[in-house]
Amino acid sequence: MAVSKNKNFVKNIKKKIGDEARLQINRVAREATKEVMNGLAEEGPVWSGRFRDSWVAEGKGSKTKGGKVGSYPYSLWNVPKLSITLKELNRAKRIEIRNTTTYAAIAMDKEPGVYEYPGLEPIKNKNQFFERGTRVSGLRGDIETGKGNNRSTAPLDWYKNFISGGKYTQALERGIRLARVRPTQKDEGIIK
Repeated sequence: MAVSKNKNFVKNIKKKIGDEARLQINRVAREATKEVMNGLAEEGPVWSGRFRDSWVAEGKGSKTKGGKVGSYPYSLWNVPKLSITLKELNRAKRIEIRNTTTYAAIAMDKEPGVYEYPGLEPIKNKNQFFERGTRVSGLRGDIETGKGNNRSTAPLDWYKNFISGGKYTQALERGIRLARVRPTQKDEGIIK
């Protein structure tokens, strides 16, 4: 009868499987975050590109390693590496995505704003949305097409529609699929 030379063999196997599972959870969270950031950048308004390039992901755990501030298209470098300790995995909120521009609430149609022509034409956006007309209210995308010089590069309520209309879920699912395809990397998370 063969006796294992490693007395902790079963314990080590369980730890290895647990570590791999936690790394996979981290990989899924990071890929999904990246895909949501890119989706927001593609669906939102783009005039100069500043709003599109100002999405950031912030880790909410105590032992997260910050992602780098970047621009569209976003990559995993822009998403923080999360701690994958059991305590941190049980946190309800691990990553928060937000836009850092001072006018983010206006660009997301959450509050009205005052608009001035910036002196340059809008750059092309992936959604190719562009309307010209008269602003009906103070909301950015509330434009009645026809006569008028007001312009919009994303439809009214684009953010609300992104979150509740299925594109958010599609971005999450795309991130999950990508996480399954990518190989394990040692620096995907912090194990302590």
